This record gives sequence, C-alpha cells and structure tokens, in this order.
Amino acid sequence: MEPFVTEVEGFAAGKTIGLFGGRDIQGAVLCDAITGESVYYDISEVPTWVDNVYTPALIMEQYDYHGTLVNGFINSILGQRGVTVTTEGYNYIALNDDVYVYTGITSANADQSNLGFLLSNQRTKETKFYDAPGATEYAAMASAQGVVQDLGYVATFPLLLNIAGEPTYFIPLKDATNLVKSYAMVNVAQYQVVTVASTVSQCEQEYIRQMAPERRREMYDKLLAEKIPCLVYSRGQMPDEDMQELCRRYQVPLLVSDKTTSDLMAEVIRWLKVKLAPCISIHGVLVDVFGEGVLITGESGIGKSEAALELIKRGHRLVSDDVVELRKVSDVTLVGSAPDITRHFIELRGIGIIDVKTLFGVESVKDTQSVDLVIKLEEWDRDKEYDRLGLHEEYTEYLGNKIVCHSLPIRPGRNLAIIVESAAVNHRQKKMGYNAAEELYKRVQANLAKKREEK
Repeated sequence: MEPFVTEVEGFAAGKTIGLFGGRDIQGAVLCDAITGESVYYDISEVPTWVDNVYTPALIMEQYDYHGTLVNGFINSILGQRGVTVTTEGYNYIALNDDVYVYTGITSANADQSNLGFLLSNQRTKETKFYDAPGATEYAAMASAQGVVQDLGYVATFPLLLNIAGEPTYFIPLKDATNLVKSYAMVNVAQYQVVTVASTVSQCEQEYIRQMAPERRREMYDKLLAEKIPCLVYSRGQMPDEDMQELCRRYQVPLLVSDKTTSDLMAEVIRWLKVKLAPCISIHGVLVDVFGEGVLITGESGIGKSEAALELIKRGHRLVSDDVVELRKVSDVTLVGSAPDITRHFIELRGIGIIDVKTLFGVESVKDTQSVDLVIKLEEWDRDKEYDRLGLHEEYTEYLGNKIVCHSLPIRPGRNLAIIVESAAVNHRQKKMGYNAAEELYKRVQANLAKKREEK
C-alpha cells in the first residue's frame, strides 16, 4: 500500500540557461503524513501514483524560454519572428490516471488570440502542442461575461473541451457570493459564438444548435452511425429536425424525459440493475407478511399454496405461486417476482386455478418483494431433532446470498398460516435488535447464577 502523502516537493537542479534561468526538477521528496518519514526519489524513479511533480509555473516558465529563444536571443529582442509565450492562467485535465495542465499559447505581441494550446503531464512533463488558433482564455471570459453583464456574473478560468471536434471553452459564471449561477460555452475559433444557460445540458444543447448546419448534421451522423441502443433527451428538451430525421434513418429510438439528467441516470441505473441482475427460477410460493418477504418451499403437494391462501385471507399479499423468479440485485438483496403468465394466480389441487386479484382485490397481490425469510415445509419425522430454541440461525443460499431459513415440520393440527406469521414477526423483531431466544437464555443463566449464590 502506498503511503498517504500530503505533499510532494520537487528538487530543482542548477541553472541551465545563462546565469539566472532554466530550472528543472531532478527528483521528488515524498512525505508520509502519519509517520513523518520522507523518501527521496530520482525523477526517473518517481512512483506512477504521484500526480504532481512538475508545477504549472515551472512548465510554463520552461515553455516561455523555448518559445522566446527558439530563433535565437537577438530575434527574441529585435524581430521576434516566431516568438511565442504562454497566456496568463491555466487549468487541469485528468486523463488516463494522470493530471495534465493546459494553457494557451500566443504570440509575443500579446494580442487577444491564441495560436493553440499546450498540454503537459505533471508527472512526466510529457508535453504536446495543439494547433487551434482562436481567442485567448481571458477574451473568452470577457465574451461570456458580456452576455450576462446585467446580472453582474463573473467568469472563472475556462476548461477546454472538445465538442464535436470544435475546441470550446467551458466557463462557469459566479455571482457576488461566489456561487455558480450559469454556464457558458465559447467557441475558440469563433468567440462570437457564445451560449449561456442555467444548466450544463441546456448550455450544451444551445451551443450545438448554434453550429453550422453541415457541422451539426455531421456530428449527429457520426453519433448515430455507432448503432447506439437509444438516444434520450432530459429536462424535456426536444431534438431538432436533423436529429429526428437521422434517428429514423438509423432506426435509433429517440426518447424525451422531463427528469433532470442526474435523476434520469439514477432511475435508469436502478432499473437496469434489477432487469440485468442474475436470475433463477425456483419452486415455491412468495408472500408479503407484515412487510417481510417469506419464501415458502417444500415438496410438491405439501401445502404451500394452501398456506399462502390462508395468509391472503388474513390480509397478507401474494407475490408468486408455484414458480418464483429470484434476482440478485445486490450482495445482500434478492428480489422475487412472478412470471408474467402466472402472475396473481394460485393453483389449488381439487379446485383448480384461482385469480387472487379478482377474488380478494388489488390489496391482496404484489408484483415484487425482497426475500427476507425462507420457510421450508417438510413431513414430520419422529427421529429428527428440530430446533426448539432458535439460538442459532440456519441459512439457505440462492445466487450466493444467504437467507435465514426455518424448517417447519407438517402434521395435523398445526396452523401453518399462524406459524408463518409468527416467524415473520419474530424475524422482523430480530432485525430490530430483540431476540426472544437470547432473552430466555439470559434469564435461565441469571436464575442459575442466583441459585448458586443462595447455596
């Protein structure tokens, strides 16, 4: 396990340019915040989990030396042919478990345009230049502020994004209390293309609408050509005609939801987690008893359906009879449901099929229920010892999940429905922290201790 590091301190080498400039990192000192132990690593041996070795100031300083002196010292002072420098400010991008710093590159004349962008790995100093002429960061910030000048919002330093192949500044706008109120997108090449909206999705949608029709259609076509399962618009946003036409062409379902993006994603993930969960079918009856999901199993004809019918008449709810589909939605939760063909039906030998929903009403059925307790019905065996105290829980396993299981012997005179009710309530009580068997054991132990003291 790597140490918990609060700070990585770079060690600078001697000056490498003239007498005064050209600093560089030779190594790094990592300090363990718990023990205070410090370890020095040579620059070639710095662990890969370290994100920050080269500071943005050092990276920008080194590029400025390069951009200024690339055509000679005299040219840097007189002609300044091809002289470039970094712009004011920088931001970060996380890529492939590394942190990159980026900043704009402009000419030495310090005009309001960039020649491109510099992207540098803060761990390795691997640096790339991207040719993308356009507005500087501060020029884009001024453009965004101009749209909301009546509100007095202040633009923060932008984040550089690739929107459909278009270099784009993404700029949060804050009020006087430093709270983000709006978002802006500014095209790097055409900084007069500015969109401002209260949400990220709305801002992105409006930015796409401002693109040239040919560019926008090209972007849509590239997206839909990947044969995606469907396309969903959140917040009630309506797709434009080009998107609708291309969705029809590629036969991609196009959906619109009034939910916010975060709520929609959470709902979709929850639904998919259930639908795509591992599933098995077992022979049994699943009922909801006092909010506890009770799975009744046993040999065919032992009385599972009859017990379920009695429970239904006592006000409990049927989930599935005969065949129960179990889905593992998490490591601790199994959800049971009925197959579509047998949902709300019970088979009683000698009578036939009963429609529980029709006979007893909608309050007597339920579509899904988590499985909390298993009741296994079996024929009474005089030679078998059955648990009479319940100090030790027995479990059965489905799809890797352990469920509390009670073996219930069947003989004339035993009311199964009442026993199942009692088992469900007792299980619920245990989950709430009270165990009747343990309480009895404590009383017995206390009574024995008292008798020993009296002697």
